[in-house]
Amino acid sequence: IVKWDEENDLAVLATKKKLPVLALSDNSPWPGYWVMALGSADGYEGSVSFGNVMNGTDTEVLITVPVSHGNSGGPLVDNEGNVIGTVSWSSKVEQYNGAISLDAMCRKIMKCDGKFYWSRD
Repeated sequence: IVKWDEENDLAVLATKKKLPVLALSDNSPWPGYWVMALGSADGYEGSVSFGNVMNGTDTEVLITVPVSHGNSGGPLVDNEGNVIGTVSWSSKVEQYNGAISLDAMCRKIMKCDGKFYWSRD
């Protein structure tokens, strides 16, 4: 771990392995949009779980993907393998979980041209 941002639940990792970089999605997610969460759910490395976007705001994407603490900080990926957000929390009482949207990451941790990652029509 090179750097850890506790507030945004993200870490910068270093490895000597040559790994491909995941692309960022050109499309903002909408209700029904298919997504998957990658991570280490409950310590099981390489876990993958699937679901859909329930709804979203400029800062969050609400998802039906089952996640646990081992998924947080991992990518939320669409059906083309592009990142649409970062898994950030799970609910113990509701049947949905949440991710930080790329729009929110533009304001907090990424360098973007404007306030939003996805263009507003």
